[in-house]
Amino acid sequence: MARHFDPDHLGSTKTPISIRLDDDVLAFFKEGGAGYQKRINAVLRSYMDHTLKRRAKRKPNAAE
Repeated sequence: MARHFDPDHLGSTKTPISIRLDDDVLAFFKEGGAGYQKRINAVLRSYMDHTLKRRAKRKPNAAE
């Protein structure tokens, strides 16, 4: 599987995958023109970052 360097996220690589999206979701992102895959990735990254921050807040501090 080929991986592609992403200058927006140093150290990140892109892995080609197959994903099933609802027709209306895909149409929404494609309406924005070229770069729709980057926009989908940005939304997923935002969700991931938010979720990781929320999880970190829930973990009790082991040093206390």
